[in-house]
Amino acid sequence: MTLPRGKTLAVTLAMLTTLATGCASNGEPTNPARHPSDVQHPAPGEGAQSDEELSIISLFLGDDEEDGDAAGTTADTGEQRALRQEIARLRADLRAREPEPRRSAAAGGDRGPGVALLFPNAGDEAATRAYATMARAAGDYPIAPVSPQTLTNAMRTQQCPQARLAECGQSVSAATRARVVAIITGAAPDGDELPLQVTLVDLDLGIEYPAWRIALPATDDGTAGESLAALADAVYMHALERLRLAPRVFHVASAEDGTRWVMQDADADATVGTRFGVHAGGRVIRNGGDAVAWLPDPAEGVLEVTGRTPNGLLILERVSGRAPKQTDLILPAG
Repeated sequence: MTLPRGKTLAVTLAMLTTLATGCASNGEPTNPARHPSDVQHPAPGEGAQSDEELSIISLFLGDDEEDGDAAGTTADTGEQRALRQEIARLRADLRAREPEPRRSAAAGGDRGPGVALLFPNAGDEAATRAYATMARAAGDYPIAPVSPQTLTNAMRTQQCPQARLAECGQSVSAATRARVVAIITGAAPDGDELPLQVTLVDLDLGIEYPAWRIALPATDDGTAGESLAALADAVYMHALERLRLAPRVFHVASAEDGTRWVMQDADADATVGTRFGVHAGGRVIRNGGDAVAWLPDPAEGVLEVTGRTPNGLLILERVSGRAPKQTDLILPAG
């Protein structure tokens, strides 16, 4: 069953209002570890015309599940345009609740840790279009979006399937610069809602977090782009909370001579002489099964910045210990 377009927007507006007023308190963003994991906020925000024909149902369930009547579109009425504007305002207010250092970091040259999106049931075209919409929303967060194609190509090359990402994810992270993967799947529509499940996997720390749920309107009446933008907000906010478990992690690439390495800028203040430790991994501290902290293994080597490449990468040379491998975790030296 699908709702008329105006009613769908009204329902999502009400749910977004609940999200904007309830997901944060005293300026703090949503923390999945402290709040219920079942989140009902199927709220569309501002969409893009290029996404109007994208089918939400086929994206998450595959083409065979799409209802032929779900793809129809109708022109906006004045009431619908007003609802869209109010939804956009509420989404902006929701994102503004992010602490200032997080939001301002997105404006710098280094976007931040990579967050990859994976839609296991989607075809290439649908996944590409969904990613394009959600990547636009990433501009307001200190993260760097990574496309499904980049991720799946690395998974195939590194022989690291989805089911084992928490085990072999360091090699995928090194190849894609993605620290976290959001795996987004759907279930059959439940009345007026399309239930989705989001699972976050920290590739570098080797943690698969418990899945959480969100619902989008079970209709494809031209609101796909808006629904995906709202989904992106939820995914990126949850990812930011999980990224707080450990400091920024980096990987190196070896120069041809085997004595120098290059690495994306880990710190805007890194200068010649700045040192980084080489760590093979780390261990997760859990409390009742929940990951509450992460401690790196002892450093097995030390690298020092000796310069920069023309495109801004750090040039590193070994000071002591063993040479780094691509899968090693590179952290600022303490």
